[in-house]
Amino acid sequence: MAWLRERETLGTLRTHTVGCHETAIRLHLSPYIGHIPLARLSPSAIQNLYVMLLEQGLSPATVRRATNILHVALEAAVRQGLILRNPQANTTPPRVPRYEPAVPAPDQVARYLIDAHETATPALYPNPASSR
Repeated sequence: MAWLRERETLGTLRTHTVGCHETAIRLHLSPYIGHIPLARLSPSAIQNLYVMLLEQGLSPATVRRATNILHVALEAAVRQGLILRNPQANTTPPRVPRYEPAVPAPDQVARYLIDAHETATPALYPNPASSR
């Protein structure tokens, strides 16, 4: 986590981002690969990490975010000469399904507005007839 503190100190990460990264490292990375010395971290260990996190019920997007943090940390280790190459470069992270928003039909919107008008308090949905 020294690289994370370094990035925070240099101002390349906001405090909130550092907190999110720390949480991801603590919950999703350290328990599974934190015991492996950096020089011995292999693509197969990282690939196995993806599978274990997905099998635990984490969403592909959550796993992908955690592995993005790992990638940045490993790239920093390469730049600092701690390892020769990034072992994550030879892995296949989970695919994140494309988000398809559900757009309500016009009649659904009309029913929603009628229901809101009938059930909401006047402060949230004022009756136009009573404001005259």
